[in-house]
Amino acid sequence: RKTARRLMEGEESRESGEACVLQLTFPDGSRLLHLDLSLHNETPKEWVAAAQERFGGAEWIICGVEFGQDAAVLEHLPGFGDGIYMIADLVNEERSQKGMPTNLLTPTVDKLVDSGLKAYPFPPKSSFRFEA
Repeated sequence: RKTARRLMEGEESRESGEACVLQLTFPDGSRLLHLDLSLHNETPKEWVAAAQERFGGAEWIICGVEFGQDAAVLEHLPGFGDGIYMIADLVNEERSQKGMPTNLLTPTVDKLVDSGLKAYPFPPKSSFRFEA
């Protein structure tokens, strides 16, 4: 997340709070998307559709869920394809430190799995290994 944040902050044309997608393409052509906190109820539908068109079909998709934005994530995320979804905890530590309520990742992951997607909770300081 820190690396992704540094990359996003390095873009002078990007305004604060603007939705952003980072894509890594590996030598074998497989792709990893990091959607950060881009999917929420104020993200313009046109932006979501354009991002799904441009970045859809990646093998791995990391997506954070801002507090109270579970429904928006559940609505928009499936449009990125049938890859493996890692639902990341990107805000709970900061919210907890400020005494604010936090999200549970599991209910969102469970709903994605129930809808037929491969989804996993992706808590801080964890890693996954997926083999073909």
